[in-house]
Amino acid sequence: MTKNIAVILLSLLSANCLGQLNPVYNFNATQVNNDVYINFTTRTGISCLGAEVQRSSDSINFYNIYSFPGVCGSTTADVTYDLTDNSPLPNADNFYRINLLSQGYSDVLKIHFLNLSEIKPVVYPNPFTDKTGVYFLNPLQSEYLFELFSSDGKLITTFETKGNYFSLSRDNLAAGIYSLRSTKKNGTVSSTQLVIY
Repeated sequence: MTKNIAVILLSLLSANCLGQLNPVYNFNATQVNNDVYINFTTRTGISCLGAEVQRSSDSINFYNIYSFPGVCGSTTADVTYDLTDNSPLPNADNFYRINLLSQGYSDVLKIHFLNLSEIKPVVYPNPFTDKTGVYFLNPLQSEYLFELFSSDGKLITTFETKGNYFSLSRDNLAAGIYSLRSTKKNGTVSSTQLVIY
């Protein structure tokens, strides 16, 4: 008899939770240069005493990175909030959530933050099997030449871009270690390794 009561109570609690809308929606985190721009909206009718933006490196242990003081939300309209995380965890997964205190938590968002530089490109994912991205800062849209070399120094292919990203496909490349050299129009040269499984 006791087991049946526990199952019924659990079912009612689950049904009740499923019927409630998350108080936060349009929750986004986007890398913009070397910062993460975060925005979210609280639903009409939600009000709370303060809101906290929290970050984690493991999606379990969160800590506050910003607090919105005072009353948050509105009983008559949706309210949008935004902020910039100026110190995300570099070259790592960053997990974000919103704590509306008495209203509970938002869903958790994950963003892999790449610490970008004009000097050395970042290859992510690395190692890779099919396709990877090459990321770098290029705010002035300078011309870059990229050269891909095999481990024995043989030039395999070249790419030119004025952007800040390009995709690199494995195509017919064998598994192994490769060197990617970048040359900026002003003569700045750097290289990074990439690994294909």
